Amino acid sequence: MSKIVQRNELKEANDQKIPVILIDVLRATSTIVTCLSKGAKLVYVARGAGDCKEFDGLKIGEVKGVKIDGFDYDNSPSFLFEEYLEEKKMSICTTNFSKDFQEVKDTTVYAGSLLNLSATMKLAASIDCYIYPCDRLGKPTIEDNLTSLYTISGHHPNNRLIDLISQGESSKNLKSLGKIKEIEFCCQLDKFDFVPIYKPSKGGFFYETL
Repeated sequence: MSKIVQRNELKEANDQKIPVILIDVLRATSTIVTCLSKGAKLVYVARGAGDCKEFDGLKIGEVKGVKIDGFDYDNSPSFLFEEYLEEKKMSICTTNFSKDFQEVKDTTVYAGSLLNLSATMKLAASIDCYIYPCDRLGKPTIEDNLTSLYTISGHHPNNRLIDLISQGESSKNLKSLGKIKEIEFCCQLDKFDFVPIYKPSKGGFFYETL
């Protein structure tokens, strides 16, 4: 049976090879599913900016919401959705998600978000896995916990989540940086109908076709 877990349970998942759905709505997992929807071949998660810079491919990165100097893209799903990414290999480095991902990099990992909520719900109902709502600077986030709860319950939201999510600290930070469009984009329900998967043997997230 799938369940929502806390960060201290990620090591157990990693050691026992339990699949994990990571949820980082604003914005890492939203970015990953968006890139793959645009035809990207692989999205590699870097441990830090230095690791990402060594990657031979397009680089996505932010620190506390601000694009890393020298990188090709900000962690911006709304912008990346307009880009041509067919067959591109990409790397992503973010303030929070990169650290959480390192805790489970030796097991199978999925990228859940509101953008692919129905597909993520279906996945969580079909396998035994852990669901982890990513923190922001060590604190729980409204958007990730809400999405995790919807995922485990199998019930869709019946109101505009953006009104609630906009009150959270992640949204406030994006607003202060003039990135309201990112919040609006990431709060769209079921824009995509697949769940990105990471396997250690692949080294990054990819779109697995049946």
